[in-house]
Amino acid sequence: MINERTELRRKVQRLLRENYPMRKEQMAILPERIATEKARLTAIRSSSAESTGGSGGNDRQERDTAIIVLIGQLKKELTAAKMDAATIERILGTLTERERICVEQFDLNQQPGAVERLCEILHCERATVYDVYNTARDKIAKLYWGQ
Repeated sequence: MINERTELRRKVQRLLRENYPMRKEQMAILPERIATEKARLTAIRSSSAESTGGSGGNDRQERDTAIIVLIGQLKKELTAAKMDAATIERILGTLTERERICVEQFDLNQQPGAVERLCEILHCERATVYDVYNTARDKIAKLYWGQ
């Protein structure tokens, strides 16, 4: 059975390899998506093309409401992405230089041959590289999840 520390280290890997890049991408994409939806909201449509005829409903009002809700959801997601990315960046800023280099090579950049490269960069053995990397992941887990 996997112990709790190992599971936390795996969560850190997923956080840095999947969540963090996704959040950074959202920060780049969502503002444009929000602007696109705002432009759709303000687009001029002919009232005759948008009325539902005898049903009494108004397609434009329904569409506008849906777009307003979507814009709100997109803004909320953008705020969450910014906060999450900023939290991760602050945590990464607390690591020592050696820890940061290990995290960058293993998780952020996911470089093939990272262990050998890190042995050269840090002037140490493989076991030391993994010790430094594991220490970094433990710090990140403690600061991010309080564990």
